[in-house]
Amino acid sequence: MFGFSWLVEDYVLMKQGSTRAAVLLIAPAITVLAVVIGYPIVRAVYLSFQSDKHLDPVTGVFVQGGFARGVEETGGTLLPGAIDFGPTVRFYGDQFAQPTRSLADIVTNVSPQSLHRFSPTSRVLVQGWANWLDFVAKVLAPLAAGGSVVVATGDSDRLTPERLDRIIDIEKVSERLP
Repeated sequence: MFGFSWLVEDYVLMKQGSTRAAVLLIAPAITVLAVVIGYPIVRAVYLSFQSDKHLDPVTGVFVQGGFARGVEETGGTLLPGAIDFGPTVRFYGDQFAQPTRSLADIVTNVSPQSLHRFSPTSRVLVQGWANWLDFVAKVLAPLAAGGSVVVATGDSDRLTPERLDRIIDIEKVSERLP
């Protein structure tokens, strides 16, 4: 039967109730599924236990690699015509199809005095907020003014004054909010 006689025999055995034939037909598919599904899971678990050599152990900020500062920000130079991806991509926010309220409108409606406190050059360190009004005043107001925000939260044992000073230095913070 064209070299497939074993398959026909197994099919006949399967119809007669043989579990051996069923296992022979299903085992390869289960093996492939186990590898396809299991490998990414095992790899992710393995990688989650690896240390990231590109993180500053004190601040947890990337100092090398794809999430670090750009070439020019670290003192390097680019070839003529090249664009430094890191600092360039930071200026492109999310785009929405529908018109939305501006962040400045939201801040002005909630906390009008907060908006005038910051400027486009503000880089503010925030250590948390207690409620919506606090969030608007500490996080959204600097962003609405064109500035930026560094949020540092965590346990007081891990967020020591020394670590905060290091974050302020690395992130070039201009103002620290409680």
